[in-house]
Amino acid sequence: MIHFRNLALVGVLFCGWVAGVWAADPIAAEARDLEVTHRYLNLPVKTGATKRVVSVLVAGIKVREFSIELAEDAVDFWVPLEIGEWRGKSLRLQADDLPAGSRGLERVEQSDTLPDGADVYGEPLRPLVHFSSRRGWLNDPNGLVHFEGTYHLFYQHNPFGWGHGNMTWGHATSTDLLRWEERGDALHPDAMGTMYSGSGVVDRQNTSGFGVGNKPPLVLVYTAAGGTNAWSKEQPFTQCLAFSTDGGGTWTKYAGNPVLDQRAPGNRDPKVFWHTPTRRWIMVLYVGYPKAGEVDARGRPAVTHAIEFFSSPNLREWTYLSRTDGFYECPDFFELPVNGDVRESFWVLQGANTDYQVGTFNGTTFTPVTPILKGHLGNALYAPQTFSDMPDGRRVQIGWGRVPMPGMPFNQQMLMPCGLTLRATPEGPRLAWQPVREVATLRSRDFSLAPRLVSPGENPLRAARARAFDLEVELEVGEASEITFVLHGVPVVYHVGRKELTVEKITVPVPSDAGRMRLRVLGDRQTLQLFALGGLVYLPVRVPIHPENQEFELSVRGGPIRLRSLQLSDLNPIWANAVPPTAP
Repeated sequence: MIHFRNLALVGVLFCGWVAGVWAADPIAAEARDLEVTHRYLNLPVKTGATKRVVSVLVAGIKVREFSIELAEDAVDFWVPLEIGEWRGKSLRLQADDLPAGSRGLERVEQSDTLPDGADVYGEPLRPLVHFSSRRGWLNDPNGLVHFEGTYHLFYQHNPFGWGHGNMTWGHATSTDLLRWEERGDALHPDAMGTMYSGSGVVDRQNTSGFGVGNKPPLVLVYTAAGGTNAWSKEQPFTQCLAFSTDGGGTWTKYAGNPVLDQRAPGNRDPKVFWHTPTRRWIMVLYVGYPKAGEVDARGRPAVTHAIEFFSSPNLREWTYLSRTDGFYECPDFFELPVNGDVRESFWVLQGANTDYQVGTFNGTTFTPVTPILKGHLGNALYAPQTFSDMPDGRRVQIGWGRVPMPGMPFNQQMLMPCGLTLRATPEGPRLAWQPVREVATLRSRDFSLAPRLVSPGENPLRAARARAFDLEVELEVGEASEITFVLHGVPVVYHVGRKELTVEKITVPVPSDAGRMRLRVLGDRQTLQLFALGGLVYLPVRVPIHPENQEFELSVRGGPIRLRSLQLSDLNPIWANAVPPTAP
């Protein structure tokens, strides 16, 4: 939650008063008054119901505003609004456009727990080894940062419904990149807009002046998306700061926001990092410039997608540096050595769809040495970001897993954290993805096969069972024309002659190496993440769920293959409330 300092609060309230976004005149909407005595205000949701705009006022001052499909009768699930910071104060809850006789606000209740919280993290579609939010919608990862042994994951969150909206920064922490604990929302919508994507850094030299004593502040850089909620009507998209002096426990929005005014409508998603050679902060920002008089294929105004570079000595004042065209949304920008050799390194500029370009950066301008290259080849990954301030120099990325969860009180997930490397290839330097090494800590039971031939009609995986799994296999294609793995009912087929891999109607080229093929697959409910050619091919795919099918199959056509190694590991769930393991 955000604890406003006095100056920040005065500034927000003044702006709100000038814009007329809160008022002390008689309330036209239905309202409820209560004294805050508990941690949560639980609100009933009915997915598909009419959305109502709900405002929360404390001592007559608006502190929250959100839209919600408020349940009148049957409740699909309950969502919590954290109100503990106002304990002992009077709170008014008011909703616009409620129908006559509405029971929506009447059913809202205070509690220290969720009414339907007993099954949290144990629901039928809950991913077992991937992060998903306790309640509500989730999309882009934000503010990924490591500090004093803790990984911080922020994310785009709708705390009040199954669909996209009310963009808020959710917050979870972990000590191993896998087992996450939700900490409550960190950044809430306000009179400047909803909270769109951004990044997080440790300001080790306290250049911002936000630090207290010898402890460096954590700083979040985010987009205030003006006009995306009623509270911020007609406001622009601007770039803003929030900081924490207690290791990420509480967050204060900077009183001087915004720190970067709107460049063009919809500019967003600042990625900030410290550039040691020039001893200053660098920001990369998505900006879409309208093309005068042009429209795109869907009849909308055409836009030139660009990434702009800025610098700052203190995170508060930014100077324009340069521009690179061709990337859309959620940029990331980082340096990697080629094949791990620090004597040769390049910078990688990546967009939301993971398309990327390799080049050099002199502190002002990015100069490409490759064309824009395709990143992942699947259908389930968008808007990935990499962690700042990693303790061991790794470049670790988490992406939004675009996987709907129908009928659940939560929606979407994150994909498995992956380590990124830059590999030398005959075509030039290329990105490779591999699951982080911490995945090994989830392994419980292993099913292994010794080197052997596999002939048509055999299934050496007949006895294997697992819920979530990690499959690693190396084989010689031999005389086979087709090699098929069936993983929880989902076929993964390697076409030997064409050197192509097919899963869920997606076919990608995967050349074998002197007749050998190596493949790794991480499987969970509704997702497969496939890694081939040492991670040069990365295929994150959403798949149909077969909750009762935990079986595996390996079959070949056209002739035998030689299996060099195969290990299938059952992965323990990251949630204590998940379903019990399958009997061996």
